[in-house]
Formats: sequence, structure tokens, C-alpha cells
Amino acid sequence: MAEAPALDAALAHARARNELARLVSEDVGLFPEHRLQTREVAGDAADSPARQGYLLARELRHAVGNDANAFTDLRELVERVCGVTVLVRRLATIGSSAFAVKAEDAAAIVLAPITHPREPLARVWLAHELCHVLFDPDAGGVHVVVDFDDDRQARQAEQRARAFAAELLLPEAGLRKLIGAPSGVTGEVASRNLIAMARDAFGSTWQVTANHLCNLGFISMGLRDWLERQQAPAMSRPWSTSLPVVDAPSLQLGSLTRRGYDAGHLTDGEVRALLGLDVLAPLPWESGQGRDVDRASRAVGTW
Repeated sequence: MAEAPALDAALAHARARNELARLVSEDVGLFPEHRLQTREVAGDAADSPARQGYLLARELRHAVGNDANAFTDLRELVERVCGVTVLVRRLATIGSSAFAVKAEDAAAIVLAPITHPREPLARVWLAHELCHVLFDPDAGGVHVVVDFDDDRQARQAEQRARAFAAELLLPEAGLRKLIGAPSGVTGEVASRNLIAMARDAFGSTWQVTANHLCNLGFISMGLRDWLERQQAPAMSRPWSTSLPVVDAPSLQLGSLTRRGYDAGHLTDGEVRALLGLDVLAPLPWESGQGRDVDRASRAVGTW
């Protein structure tokens, strides 16, 4: 597999993150603690995977105490709360946007660099891959999912992950507070306005928002294909996702490494090994990069 070296490195990174979290008495997260159970994909009806995806997103939201509000920074949810390492790498598989890998209590999501940050794609990709990590069953060993930016196949696991991502980003409970009860809007202008309002309030893409509002009955299903093809208006507010730069350590690994070093648990050499630094390189907090390594690498724009 073209991504095999990146997969191995991502899992090693995730294991190091878990060890550091335990070392500094940080909550290791939902996934490493197995607080959510994997599920076989429901397949008794054509829409069963999607309906199950909605339920799983609501289950996760309930577990983290946020049933209706937008998540400000999805990387924080994925990495700090769920315990899934987030990395950015140039992927070898042509057309791939992200992959998820998990084995035992370690898991990572690896995103391809985003070169057209017009909409908050990273939020959608992270939410989609999180479903695979948290809920896809595995038979032991290493479980890998590689996803593509334009993948529209109706595979059941992908259907479920797409629905999960939509509901995680655009919770029905929050949409009802924002819009009111679903009324099957049929007007083109009114439907576009609803999509723009929901997209901007919760931080998703135009296409995901249009599809989700139609599926939930806020907008007539007859408008869905037309709405998905519309040119999305500019967002009224940015939705930034804190991400490491390409090939850098995960932001939380950097933060945990600093905490472990300050507490006397790690030597200079161990820090350099964890962060992939040259043996003679200064430590990040000694080279003018700021005290908190978690803030040292930020993506620019609306990732």
C-alpha cells in the first residue's frame, strides 16, 4: 500500500501521544479508553447507514456534553477529547484527501494539505474520519480507511460516515433552535438563504449543509440536486481549524511533550526524538517559537 510508511508513522505518533498523556495525568480520551463501542453498519434499508450515522453523531455529542452547539475547533474535539492524533501529510495515493488508522488504543487521522481553503473542508474531513475511527468495527490488527475528496460511492460505511459528519457539524437540535421546525421549504431563494445561515452558524461546507437540510426536511428534497450545484456565497465568518503544518508533529503531542519536559519526565534528547528534531537543534521553547508548542504550528485560512 502506498501509504504504508505514513500509516506506521501515524500509529507510532498516536501511541507516543497516549503515553505522554498518561505520563502527565491528562485524560487520554474517548477512543483510547474505549468509552464508545464500535458498531456494524446498519443495512436493513437503503437509508439505514445514514440514519445510524445521525444517531452515532448524537451519541458522541451527548458523551461530550454538547447536543446542539457548534464545535469551535474540531481538531480540539478529535485530538483532545476523543484521543485521536491529527496530522497533515502529503499523501501518496492520488486523489486522497485523508486517511484514518487505528490499532488497539491508538488512532490517527492524517489529512492531505488543503490548497483551496474557500470553505472549512478540514472540519468535514475530520468529522468523517472520526466516524471511521470511533465506530467502524475491526477484527484486530490495524484498521485503515483511505478517503477521497470526490468520493461519492454509496458504500454503506461511507454513507454512515458522511451522515455522521453532517450531523456532528450541523446537529438537528441546533438547527431547530436556529431555523425552527422542518417545513420543507420549496423556494429557491429561501432555501439558499437557509443553507447560508446554517453553514455559517455551524461551520460546514455548502454541499454538506444543502444535503443535510434536505435530508432532515428543512428544505424540499426536490431542490437538493439543484442546491448542491449552486455556487456557494462567501462565508460571513471564518471557521479556522488549528492544524500542524505539513510533516510537523501533532499539536497535542507538542503540548504534552512540553508539559512532560517541564515536569522533569523527559530529557532534552527524548524531546527531540518525540518532535523529530535534529540532535543539535534547540528545543522549540528555547528558539523563539513561543512557550506553548500547541500554538507553534497553525494553519492559515479557513481550514
